[in-house]
Amino acid sequence: MSYKIPLGRPFLGKEEIAAVRKVMESRLIAWGNKVKEFEEMFAKKIGRKYCVMVNSGTSALWLGMKVLGLRNAVIIPTLTCNAVLNAVLNARLHPIFADVDEETHNIDMSSVPEKQLEEADAVIVTHTYGHSANMDTINRYVEEYNLTLIEDFAQATGGNFRNKKLGCFGKISITSFYGPKLMTTGYGGAILTDDIEVYEKCIYMRGDNLNKYYPGLIPMNMRMTDIQAAIGIIQLKKLDKMVEMRRKIAEKLKELLHDTKLKLPVEKGYAKHTYYKFAIILPENMKKSKFIEKMKKLGITTGKLYDPPLHKTRTAMDILNITLNLPISEYLATRTVSLPIYPELSEEDIIRIANCVKFVMDD
Repeated sequence: MSYKIPLGRPFLGKEEIAAVRKVMESRLIAWGNKVKEFEEMFAKKIGRKYCVMVNSGTSALWLGMKVLGLRNAVIIPTLTCNAVLNAVLNARLHPIFADVDEETHNIDMSSVPEKQLEEADAVIVTHTYGHSANMDTINRYVEEYNLTLIEDFAQATGGNFRNKKLGCFGKISITSFYGPKLMTTGYGGAILTDDIEVYEKCIYMRGDNLNKYYPGLIPMNMRMTDIQAAIGIIQLKKLDKMVEMRRKIAEKLKELLHDTKLKLPVEKGYAKHTYYKFAIILPENMKKSKFIEKMKKLGITTGKLYDPPLHKTRTAMDILNITLNLPISEYLATRTVSLPIYPELSEEDIIRIANCVKFVMDD
């Protein structure tokens, strides 16, 4: 067997090593000036006024919802990572599950019943696999039903909607810097906003010793370290390059797989896809588990993605005691897998992945 190709891998080099060494030599490894520097750089890059770095993307989402003072229900796409549901439940809010668009796998607000739209406080929009949700449509629902918009761009950092950077939408936006994300600090996350009061409350909730008190908000220690921030600063400088490398790999995979029965990722005219995941939809005659197992035997790691969708998870069914029928998400969950994609994939690797896919499909 040839060497194994992982599903993802962070793009790290000598610059990150040197940055970490410099912080370690300073002895200010936990709370020096690097976090603040990273916050200012990231806010400027995304086009927001304020940024608060924290220890994970899940913390960022939970903290943001607490700061916004949400009390009731939050609409979330059912085809997304468990961390979104976990954050909502830990914030003591009720999730309303929305189905998704069949082409982009992003939230479909028209699937939410009118009564639930009227009851909801907020909506969390994720940009699934790196493809922007249609923010024009989302904003119409936000305005009509007076919803607070929370943008989760953890899979799309470096992407665009109509030439506007993702992360610019909503009362707050959050992202993650977990290992295989588009840019990494190992673990880590960020909350961005243009509202000074929201920003100050986020700083307070993160655990900074501010000479202020906010009734109803209890601070937690969710700080990012200077070691992580030092890595993040270098990664941010590479972000555009890393996204372009992913895009070139995705185009090559599309070219090599265009003549198969697979449904390949789309890129709508309004979006700049980051290809955090290269998600393919298997034909009806190919069992998902069989495809994954056969690819594994060939040395290619594939991802099963959000299977089951959130409304079918044990967490949702045990805690919420709900029975829902969201047909598009349920269908996509059983048929969608992700192929390896990360900046360091060589052309030889890409060809090997495509050839293995074709071999398994024809077997």
